[in-house]
Amino acid sequence: MVNSKPDLSLLHERWQHALSEFLERAATTRLELDRNTASLVDGSADQTQLDALINDTHKLAGSGGTFGFPVISRLAKAAERLLLAGPGSDAESIAALQALSAYLGDVVAGKHTSETTPDFGEAERAKAPEPAGLAVRQRRVLIAEDDVVFAALIRDMFGGEIDVHTVHDGDEVIAAVRRLTPDVLLLDDGLPNLRGLDLIETLHRDGMTRDMGVVMMTANAAPDSILRAIQAGAVDYLVKPVDPVALVRTIRERLDNSRSSVLLIDDDPLVLQLLRDGFRNAGCLVAEAADGETALDMVAAEKFDLLVLDRMMPGLDGSAVLHRLKGDQRTRDIPVIILTARGGADESLAFLRRGVTDFITKPFNPEEVVLRGLRILERANAG
Repeated sequence: MVNSKPDLSLLHERWQHALSEFLERAATTRLELDRNTASLVDGSADQTQLDALINDTHKLAGSGGTFGFPVISRLAKAAERLLLAGPGSDAESIAALQALSAYLGDVVAGKHTSETTPDFGEAERAKAPEPAGLAVRQRRVLIAEDDVVFAALIRDMFGGEIDVHTVHDGDEVIAAVRRLTPDVLLLDDGLPNLRGLDLIETLHRDGMTRDMGVVMMTANAAPDSILRAIQAGAVDYLVKPVDPVALVRTIRERLDNSRSSVLLIDDDPLVLQLLRDGFRNAGCLVAEAADGETALDMVAAEKFDLLVLDRMMPGLDGSAVLHRLKGDQRTRDIPVIILTARGGADESLAFLRRGVTDFITKPFNPEEVVLRGLRILERANAG
């Protein structure tokens, strides 16, 4: 059997190579910043030069901290913000650009060293074990990121057990999603030609975010941008600079959850919606039933890894559904979370004795239900 785990020594070597490339690029970017800043000082800067300054500061804001230079990110964010404010901030923009250039010069000269040494072993420990004896489709990740060095580093951290593809231009993303049907799309907002926020809204309108987790990654922490991304179906919104190990862990967790199917059984459409959104955002496959009979038919027809069952429903209520489930050898081992408005200790103990995995009293926090469900799924996968 071929070992598909990433080689940690090679990952450390790749990190050092990526860091060297970042420093080389910082030196080149500094020269370009100085040329365009000089034009801003003498009043001759045209729109192309201003756009180049904004682009360079935006990229440094995102990548500086990732490669262990948080001061670069802080100075670059300040300069980008002033440049975007317009001509009235020219004097402040020039001062900010000069401060950024001076610090870049010190970094390139070796006066400041990277503060980051990624624990690549931690990224590997976050990986869940493969289900024994099952032929599972190789999971697929699409990375849409214009920083080629960073994209290559993230790709290498996944190793061979995940099928990773990269694109570096906004115009390429939609075609790549249609061709590859990835499980997760890591989408940078600052792509050339088409912004990530515009892309995720297009993908959402076309129904392509329904079964694909989109993790937005951007240097833009504006609340309205975060809201746009979440409304369009983003499952996470990460503000650069990003810790590569934490990023890979986030994506691995979603990929691991994508193998789990959850059936929600409740006659309240609002409850179904809240829980559906929560479990889907966590990466699970979600089905719904508004009554007990429908739920039993669905369980008989397909395999579910977790049931979230309302206690009080018209017709066949949760208690009767549970009785049928536990009385059938094919379904008695499916984990069940009971939701109920009756919070007495006697009732909770009675359900737990009947084999319920967890018991949550209404009104409940949907995030708590999802988190408890995910922990149950993790224990089942680990066992």
